[in-house]
Amino acid sequence: LDLVSDEVQMYPQRKINYVIKHWHGGTETNAMSHIAVTYIKDGKNADWMELVTDEDYAAR
Repeated sequence: LDLVSDEVQMYPQRKINYVIKHWHGGTETNAMSHIAVTYIKDGKNADWMELVTDEDYAAR
């Protein structure tokens, strides 16, 4: 039993283009795990966006 590959196959996988603004996170009642495989472009691998407020995080 290979727990890593078995676990990965259980959940939806997404590929997001690096130019698309997106959020990695769960909610108050749902957890979220994030595994990223990235590369370096123009000396960096991510453009971090604005912080999420507690109100935005808790919004439904």
